[in-house]
Amino acid sequence: MDLVDSEVRLSGIEPEPVSITIQDEKSPDALLPLLGEKRILVVKTTDQRKNDVLRQLKLLSGKKKLGFEVIGGQSLSAEDIRGEWRVVTVGGHPMSKRLNPSYWPEGNQRKLIVVDGLSSDAETAVLRAFLHVACRGGIPSNSELMEEKLPEGSGFVFLAEDGFPLDRISSMTSHWREEAAVLDEAQVLAQEATESDITTNSDIEKLVWNAVRKTINKFRDNPYYFFTESDIITHCCQSLYCSKLEIVKDDQRIYCIHRDYPANFRYEEEKLLSPDFQPCAGDGPGIRGSYDLAVLNPKFVEKQGIAGVLMKHVQEFEARIVTDEAAIKDELLFAIEFKYTTSNDRAFETEILKDNKKLECAKRYGAITAINVVLCNNSFPNVKRFRAATLSANPEVTSIFVQSYHAGEQKRSPRPVMNTDDQELLRFLGARNA
Repeated sequence: MDLVDSEVRLSGIEPEPVSITIQDEKSPDALLPLLGEKRILVVKTTDQRKNDVLRQLKLLSGKKKLGFEVIGGQSLSAEDIRGEWRVVTVGGHPMSKRLNPSYWPEGNQRKLIVVDGLSSDAETAVLRAFLHVACRGGIPSNSELMEEKLPEGSGFVFLAEDGFPLDRISSMTSHWREEAAVLDEAQVLAQEATESDITTNSDIEKLVWNAVRKTINKFRDNPYYFFTESDIITHCCQSLYCSKLEIVKDDQRIYCIHRDYPANFRYEEEKLLSPDFQPCAGDGPGIRGSYDLAVLNPKFVEKQGIAGVLMKHVQEFEARIVTDEAAIKDELLFAIEFKYTTSNDRAFETEILKDNKKLECAKRYGAITAINVVLCNNSFPNVKRFRAATLSANPEVTSIFVQSYHAGEQKRSPRPVMNTDDQELLRFLGARNA
């Protein structure tokens, strides 16, 4: 499940010459979630994977048309970072002026500046110098100090191996939270499936999880970006769009991604949360629900006629279910539900539990992966209930609880919580296990 963020906006860098070979000309942007327009990025890595991280950063800077430089942090002084003082003559009068350091972007260039080798014994003055150059917070726009700040669109990337002084540097300024992001190397090395790479169900899986991640990160960055649940689903669909997910059947072009796609089973909604609840196949009692977002299995689309895929008429699926329930296996690659809790209403708790149960049924009736994503933009008392309801899902259903809100002027966005111990997925989504 390797994916990439195509919405990253960065700044530049380049230090001591480093030989970087671009082995894959098709490699897309590196996955740098939560970066936004941060001016400091710390990538936790190891000596074994550092060259891979550098290669991905090089690819990213090329695609974003950024300058790229790698500088060694072992022997840097504060003056190397901020620039040396020189006496210059202005209007016939001598005055002191700080010169731009050697790595400084030229003209209007944006630049990605990678810092390698900064260790635990780095001088405090050196760490403060990096922060002074990168952090713009608190500096009036007309201040002469602005000349010592990296130009807009440029930034530092620190390669943080064992011994990197993260605790020290992050505690030196109150602007760290606004200006910096800390990532695991897996997030940088992850690769997004491009349209030319979409050839298997595994490729589609990568594409879907990347769209889910983008939607979650958009909400975490901007708690009021979405007004309605429909807004959220639309964003996820747009993030997921790929022309390679079109299938031609009977000379008709069919897309594999759909909103409000009907379920192929029935249930009595009032009994959905009963301990002895059982869904009904075929012509049993109850209603047919639908999924907020469904990803059809291309093999299912190719096998069924248009009517069978549309699932508009009950008769189109009842016969094959009753005849052979195994025939419906793997009709959907993904069945996804979203819930947007915007108030303290206890009804949200019930709706979340119902979505969990419906997705559990989806797993039984042909969905390979079922996901329940619950977004919460407040801190009302019942949030704990909403979170508990989300995480109570059957282990076969992947549930994700995401909270992001403003408390006064401060935005609070704790890490998403999931009911899975899949470490790769947790890292990819920036989440933690419940």
